[in-house]
Amino acid sequence: MVALRWMYIVAASFFVAMVGRVHGEGLRYDVRAGGELGWRRVAVQVSLDGEGEVALEMSRRLEPGHGVRGGYSFFLDAIRVFDEDGTLRRKVVHTEQKRLKLVVKQPAVVAYEVLLLHDRLYAQYGNDEWPYVCGGEKGGAFWNTAAMFLAPMDYEGDVQVVFDVSGDEDGTRLKGDDYSMVSTSWKQQDQMGDGEAGAVYFVDGAKKLVDSYVLLGPQRKREVVIKTGEGKGEEMAVRLASANLPAEGFEGIEEAMRRFSSGFLEMFGDAGQGRLLVVANRHAKVGQYDGGMTGNAISLLVGDSQEEDTRKQMYKFVGHEIFHLWNGGKFKSLPRENWFKEGVTEYMAWVVGVHEGIVTRSDFDERVKRAATGYKRQAGRISISDAGMNKSQNHGLIYDGGLLFGLKLDLWIMERTDGDAGLNLVMRRMFTRYGGEGLQWQRSDLMDVIEDVAGERPQRLMRRWLDSDMEMPIHEVLEVVGIKIGAKTGEVEKDVDEAGDRVVAWRYALGEMLGVSKCVRSEIGLIIHDSKMRGYEDGDVLVEVNGRAVHSGLDVGRALVGFEPGQRVEIVLLRAGEQVVKRKRLGGRKPVSYEVVSELGEAKKYLEKILGVED
Repeated sequence: MVALRWMYIVAASFFVAMVGRVHGEGLRYDVRAGGELGWRRVAVQVSLDGEGEVALEMSRRLEPGHGVRGGYSFFLDAIRVFDEDGTLRRKVVHTEQKRLKLVVKQPAVVAYEVLLLHDRLYAQYGNDEWPYVCGGEKGGAFWNTAAMFLAPMDYEGDVQVVFDVSGDEDGTRLKGDDYSMVSTSWKQQDQMGDGEAGAVYFVDGAKKLVDSYVLLGPQRKREVVIKTGEGKGEEMAVRLASANLPAEGFEGIEEAMRRFSSGFLEMFGDAGQGRLLVVANRHAKVGQYDGGMTGNAISLLVGDSQEEDTRKQMYKFVGHEIFHLWNGGKFKSLPRENWFKEGVTEYMAWVVGVHEGIVTRSDFDERVKRAATGYKRQAGRISISDAGMNKSQNHGLIYDGGLLFGLKLDLWIMERTDGDAGLNLVMRRMFTRYGGEGLQWQRSDLMDVIEDVAGERPQRLMRRWLDSDMEMPIHEVLEVVGIKIGAKTGEVEKDVDEAGDRVVAWRYALGEMLGVSKCVRSEIGLIIHDSKMRGYEDGDVLVEVNGRAVHSGLDVGRALVGFEPGQRVEIVLLRAGEQVVKRKRLGGRKPVSYEVVSELGEAKKYLEKILGVED
């Protein structure tokens, strides 16, 4: 590895040639790539115009498993510090296995190289966020800016970045208004100053500088404006760029991006973004996909296959990554809530995919079935919450288990709002409350939002599904989709019978037989208000009828099957925290009002509404 690293050392005279360029106020970076440099390195110069000392460092460590202790600073080389007039002040000796923090007295110019060898190391989370050479006849390179820039992390002023990119070894460079050699998510200046060639961008502060992607070299690009429904005014400006995707693959990515983004804009009501960059390049493996997101930029690696099933998978994959611009991008969670960041994102991408006609309802059902299979492979070892601390090792729990819980939570909310609201409204309110710069939400924040939408906090639900290391009762959602788990084999199967039950109509059971004219649901029972019959007090919680726990009117209807007005039943109340047992004489007119109901049928109706496929 070290031998490879030193193959790319460049003479100090190269950097001296860069020093002394005119630069304005604030922080300025000059970046050279391509041409005689090739694509496996960039030469960077940072001009520091302030006063006093400033500390420059790479913003991130690498993920575990790469064997490089120095993080991204491992790839730095030939570091020099100059005075403003180009006089060499000092050379920096950098030990590769230690993270570099360079303290410089201003004013000064720091010049260095970054060697692009990242893609030759093991990447635990995939190569989609690592710098890599794009390949192909014309070359090019994808960069995570965290791996490119030594920066003063506390700097909040304007940052100017100038790219000077050569398309080939003859030194032909970018000039005038032709910016086809550089794609970023940053604000672009219209033109360079007199006598200079290159692409100029402005960034708001050092943190945003190191929180993006850049594609350098010959590339196919398209400027896209995505809007919601006519007259609503919400829109997203996107640059889509690729160094090596074929035309058909490029068009497919654009189509998926447009359709998903339109649906997400409808859901959230606002893009919440500046200019967005989507870089889509070819994956090394056919039919494989990797994606990453940082700041206002998305990186996609797409397997080169045009088979219909693979194209649908690609569309869903694009939707998942775009959804991260909001969930995981604008409102961020702690690692224990990765089920929400990844699993619920996967669920919502499929829901919007059905709404937008990108995938079918049958495709959705098959995805739920695959999720059940993937989840069961890892279920029972660790809770979904704890699995979030290492999501790459717990993919089946976080992505598949999280998707299944997303469906369960959506149905839970729909049931409590009689189908008037679901998880989409929760997402919108999470974005409204916690979508500010640098905000991070906790479980209690999510509970607050769900309570605002559904009138109840899903504490018991989350404890059972997310915080227990016992296997989740996923049959509750699989049956809604028409899937069952074999009693003997434990395997996920298709088709479940739906049988209705004959129960006392719940309005008759509560209102006439028990004399409860108004109540609201809670996790422990039905909270009573304005009762018609004596024996109740406002705030009583009805928890049992005839030994049966009750959490809904349907539960009461089931508990009263076979009883007639005038008979007595035993009920259990919670009053001021104390349990009260009563014998209640049933009221009501004869004959008793019955109905045939199916909880599964009701849930299926809610699912159809969620997916927008109601009859």
